Amino acid sequence: RPETGAGDLQKMTIYAHESYSKVRAIQKILDDSRVNIEQWIAQNVAHKMAAMENKSFLFGDGDKKPKGILAYETVAGGEWTWGKLEHVNAAHEGDVSFDDLVNLMGSLKQHYLSGSNWLMSRKVLSQLRRLKTDDGHYIWQPSLDQSCAASVFGYGVEITDDLSQEGAPSVIFGNFKLGYQIVDRAGIFTLRDPYSAKPHVEFYTTKRVGGDVINFEALKVLR
Repeated sequence: RPETGAGDLQKMTIYAHESYSKVRAIQKILDDSRVNIEQWIAQNVAHKMAAMENKSFLFGDGDKKPKGILAYETVAGGEWTWGKLEHVNAAHEGDVSFDDLVNLMGSLKQHYLSGSNWLMSRKVLSQLRRLKTDDGHYIWQPSLDQSCAASVFGYGVEITDDLSQEGAPSVIFGNFKLGYQIVDRAGIFTLRDPYSAKPHVEFYTTKRVGGDVINFEALKVLR
């Protein structure tokens, strides 16, 4: 029998970039406050770092931060090549309809659909919730069970206000687990330093994370 193609393998390197925070607090406040100041600082630093990471996963340029999904060029389906993302144009600029989502979903190959999700802003979600049929009934039917996540056409909906910024696409749809790889060095590490800046105590916090698109077929963008 003749030899068949086996595909090509390519090595890809994703670097883990470090983010840090260096916060000071006076020792007397730490000693006298009824509030756990150290815990409050740790929670706020973790929240800020998570917000920075989420934005980088979308818009990061790869320079001392993860390379985001939207750092890559998007093109129409007929012009798609590896290294670019395919986009689908919305019927009306500034508005998103269920027809737009159907077209976006239809652009994704079938074997990526299992495990796919929608990523959109709260503004787009509110537009979808206001859509009505000709007889005045809302098309969106949310679950009455709070334990069930919101979904559109059976695929889960994730919300990020980062997509609300000017120039960002309306919706991203696809299999994010197969399309985007996050390299996360587990844990946030905090060094408590009461010596270097007396009478202050310094909390030096670091976290290392990286990310990049690894499958350009698995993600589609609505513009």
